[in-house]
Amino acid sequence: MTDAQPPQLSWAQRFRGAMLGGAVGDALGAGVRGTSTAEIQQWFGPQGVVDYLPVYGRRGGVTDLTQLTVFTLEALLRAKAANPGGNGWLPTEFVFTNYLRWLHTQGVPWDYAMSAYLSAEPAPTSWLLDRPELYSTRNPDGAAIALLGRMARRSPLGADGLLRPPTGADGLADCVAWAAPAMVWSNVPEAVYATGASTANLFTSAPNTISAAGMHGDVLAQLIRGVPLWDAVTASDRNRLGSAYQVREVPADVRRTVHAAMFVGQRGIRPSPSDIDIEFDTEEKPGELGIALAAVGSTRNFADAVRVAVNQSSDSAVTGALAGQLAGAIYGPSGIPAQWVGELELREIIEILCADATEAFAPPPPPQWAQRYSGGVRRSPGTRWRLAEHRRRLRRADHDHAGDHGVVGCRRHAPAGHPAAEHAHGEHRGADFPGGPRRNPGEAGGIRGDRPVEHRADPGAAPAVGRSTGRNHRGIHGDQRSCGCGRPGAVRTGAADRGLPTACHPPRGGRGRGAGRGIHGAGQAPGRSPADAGSGRGPLGIGRRAGAVGFRGVAAGRFRSG
Repeated sequence: MTDAQPPQLSWAQRFRGAMLGGAVGDALGAGVRGTSTAEIQQWFGPQGVVDYLPVYGRRGGVTDLTQLTVFTLEALLRAKAANPGGNGWLPTEFVFTNYLRWLHTQGVPWDYAMSAYLSAEPAPTSWLLDRPELYSTRNPDGAAIALLGRMARRSPLGADGLLRPPTGADGLADCVAWAAPAMVWSNVPEAVYATGASTANLFTSAPNTISAAGMHGDVLAQLIRGVPLWDAVTASDRNRLGSAYQVREVPADVRRTVHAAMFVGQRGIRPSPSDIDIEFDTEEKPGELGIALAAVGSTRNFADAVRVAVNQSSDSAVTGALAGQLAGAIYGPSGIPAQWVGELELREIIEILCADATEAFAPPPPPQWAQRYSGGVRRSPGTRWRLAEHRRRLRRADHDHAGDHGVVGCRRHAPAGHPAAEHAHGEHRGADFPGGPRRNPGEAGGIRGDRPVEHRADPGAAPAVGRSTGRNHRGIHGDQRSCGCGRPGAVRTGAADRGLPTACHPPRGGRGRGAGRGIHGAGQAPGRSPADAGSGRGPLGIGRRAGAVGFRGVAAGRFRSG
């Protein structure tokens, strides 16, 4: 699939599609959960499962994955209601207590399930606990009931704020599926990633499971904002995997399975069940996430995506739920077959929660007046910041030049005919370089960090072609040429042919070479000076001159004279 996305889908539609799609994928794979590819094809033919199978006494029945996903979303709404002013924190405790409420629906007495919180909640308070359809045990041998039973006795929430999960086992892909509602928690990708990761961290300390849950929530958060699938995956992989939520070691298995998914999903052909079984390792590895990504990436509609995801040898309910969440966020509710949605168990509960979450978490629309001015080319905040910083440095360079010639204030306040008034933007700051001499505070005139110099421009003199730049000169334009003032070896910074300001740089005795990088363009000016060879980097370009260093640059030099 080439990231084909339906146009004009809102945040609310994509989010609702992700929640309904996850439940549909779970229900589609529930009937063959834990069944090998060979057995699936033996029972249902080469095409495998293509429709709901009767499970739990009905078509469209869901597993504990959808139940816990519902309780996760309700926990986020509880957290938002408790602190409506912001979401710059992790709602981990709210999620944990809601999972204990779910444990009660699986037949565990309230006094035992909520033993750590009985003083605050002696009786059930959640509206979900009034819904009889949730009181059904769907996976009694699964990890959720076993681990939450241990967590009810000993909370994983430490008094010091650290999580102490009951196991270190890896490969608990169930956590990845039911942590998916983290996608709505924040507009900050790092906060979304951390919310999903901390949800899995309640159950296990395994770095790959934790990171897979964080990455899945992060990718979903981007999808519901209209970001293409592989762009979202790449951004999460490069910018947040392993860093937005710290784990004890690098989540290498997550990265491997994601890269394998990108390879399979972008080939342009639909992978076979045997291809999936060979490519993705689900034995204590997060291969289920890779299967879901490959299934969605290699198909062009919701139905094909979840069918590819469930017809293979790993946990089909988990892969179906993960693929359904991803595909639902891409295609929206209208992309899900209407019959599947109509027969879906817990649909009403999911719809209620989606409506509440949209009201609580949806990004506000732009104001009415701004919609008239939203078109055209926009300058990125980083560009605005760099330009503002550049202008600030130019103003400071004016002031420094004037001060070096004994004039207080910038060049536009210098007397007419004064050399400071002829200087444009340039900066001489020997104190910014390691080992450079510093001028005494009371010393007037001269280049900062050096002896006073007398600089008289002779307009009638022939332009000097010199080889000189001083080590104390910090240029910001990265281009140096002959100054034209008549002083041998003098050069100018800037590029008049590009409309940039120029500034005079007096020569000094000796020979030296250096390299520096300024923030605009590139230039070279060898010269006669006791210069050190320095280097620095700036974000907008490359320049070479002795000891010069660009914006946010680093200078390192060795003194050499001859």
